[in-house]
Amino acid sequence: FVDSAWEHYQSDVFLASVEITFWHRNHGQAVAEDIAGGNGKTSSLTQAMVQVVFAGTQAQPDQLAEATEYMHCVLTGLAFQMILTGGTSPPARHLSHCKDAMTKIILGATD
Repeated sequence: FVDSAWEHYQSDVFLASVEITFWHRNHGQAVAEDIAGGNGKTSSLTQAMVQVVFAGTQAQPDQLAEATEYMHCVLTGLAFQMILTGGTSPPARHLSHCKDAMTKIILGATD
């Protein structure tokens, strides 16, 4: 799941959406209702996809939401890091850490 998402986060489509989001923010237009709101189209589609992908687990909706938000934060930061460094820092180690953290969140593991 993380590997597939990472492909998206490296795409021109994702980077263009970030630019559009920043433009809206800089022009005083709120886009947070659709992106982060529980009833927004983006949020609803993401939640539905995640529930299908992780249907074989016993994860609760709040665990899936937390894991997805965590992954989004990590992959967004990693995408920006790759842009800033010209891709000189291989992402494999960070993707592995993200997978481990998501597994812990989804399985409800605590330290």
